[in-house]
Amino acid sequence: MKDRKFIIGLLLAVFTLIDLVAVVGFQISRFSVQEGRMKKLRSDIENAQREWTLHESLLKEKSELETELASMQNRFLSKDDVSYLLSEVNRASKRHKIELLSTKLLQSETIGGSGGITFYYLPVIVSMDTDFHRFARFANYLELQAVPIRIKKIMMSGVAPRLQVDAEFIGVGREE
Repeated sequence: MKDRKFIIGLLLAVFTLIDLVAVVGFQISRFSVQEGRMKKLRSDIENAQREWTLHESLLKEKSELETELASMQNRFLSKDDVSYLLSEVNRASKRHKIELLSTKLLQSETIGGSGGITFYYLPVIVSMDTDFHRFARFANYLELQAVPIRIKKIMMSGVAPRLQVDAEFIGVGREE
């Protein structure tokens, strides 16, 4: 009987030990999985915080780029807006005391485009009587306007200080 109690006690101890090892092992396994999930969540939270700071700076950069784009789009004339071009040339000639002999509008020409926007040259031929320095200031003034007007071609004749200048000025127009 004593042996029987001992064997039963031993079997209970072994089963308890096996159960304890199994339960503890299972619990350790679950804790390990939970620890892995917690590490991933911590990492995700850190990444989200990092990205949130980037998000704010990216939104600011986006806003600045949209403002710059709007400003750049305003630097183009509409396809049919040659009146602005003529008025700027006329205003610049008066400002720089240049005598305009004639102005002639030419046909606009397509220069390219993409994304549903087509760009055009809006040319004006201007003949004037001036000296070289006034003409240079006049051309520089036109190029520095909000909507720049560029010189495409130029021909000068005469004897200094008075020159006959024939120049083709162009503005760039856009049409959507």
